[in-house]
Amino acid sequence: MAQREVDNKKDILSIGSKELAYLGDSVYEVNIRKTLIRLGIRGVKDLNKMSMNYVSALYQADIFSFLKDYFTEEEMKVALRGRNTKIKHSSKSVNISTYRLATALECVFGYLYLLDDTDRIKELMDKIFEYKKAEVI
Repeated sequence: MAQREVDNKKDILSIGSKELAYLGDSVYEVNIRKTLIRLGIRGVKDLNKMSMNYVSALYQADIFSFLKDYFTEEEMKVALRGRNTKIKHSSKSVNISTYRLATALECVFGYLYLLDDTDRIKELMDKIFEYKKAEVI
């Protein structure tokens, strides 16, 4: 398989939504963990329990529905591509439409990470934790 480096916005937009979601899944999760620690949550057991709530497909779908009004036009295009990705299977705990929304959110985080837009990732993370602040404290 021929490989070439992805180094500009046009190249990043040409990456498949499954690949963006694959990367975005880990970007999202590590930023959730980082934010929980920065908020003062301590103890691996508590951190694990809280982070698992934030990274579930059901929660990600809820977050996507909340964040979509904050997405830029470009981010929304990436999200819609992710949402429309052909998915052969999903988690047994959620339906396919919920899984698609979670995939859309992951695509946005993968896209932003490849753009090296850490400020935007942090901005969206702040929105997520403002939205569900009561669940953190």
